[in-house]
Amino acid sequence: VVTVNNKIRSELHRVLDGIVFEGRATFKDKNREVARNAALTLAINDMAKRAGAVLIEEDTTVTNDEVTSIIRTRASNIVAGYTIMLDTYDPETKMAEVVVRQEGERIASEMARIVIEE
Repeated sequence: VVTVNNKIRSELHRVLDGIVFEGRATFKDKNREVARNAALTLAINDMAKRAGAVLIEEDTTVTNDEVTSIIRTRASNIVAGYTIMLDTYDPETKMAEVVVRQEGERIASEMARIVIEE
């Protein structure tokens, strides 16, 4: 017996395993921490949006309402456990830049956990 949740889990892994997603953002503020935190949040959302775009483009059960809702409303939860690849602040321009990275397999696992718990 294959349940809907198991099918969603296998489809998520089929689509996302082997892909590495990256999010990048910049933010300008005179306060280094404010700029850095804003850039980090934007980079996480950028990465989640990229993962969501891959899923939505796939013609699979992954595009059902549950998963689509998670992609659109809980982006930061999807990319738990990301790695910060770049975290800089230029005091002259007051610009922070952050780049984060996450393996698709971890995103698929987190999304499957969220779907099954709900």
